[in-house]
Amino acid sequence: MARTKDTGTNPSTAAIGKTMDDAMVAIERDDPRFKGVLPKDYARPALEKHTFSKRLNP
Repeated sequence: MARTKDTGTNPSTAAIGKTMDDAMVAIERDDPRFKGVLPKDYARPALEKHTFSKRLNP
């Protein structure tokens, strides 16, 4: 199961979007109620990776 602590273990700002997308896929897999509901576009190029990473890893 995806856990929020898992997102904090990846300090690479370049990979943080992929880490979040993977977490959303895992949540949907583990709990079908979330299937098709969660966003999975955190790896998109337009997302400010540095700011996003800082919010997850204060």
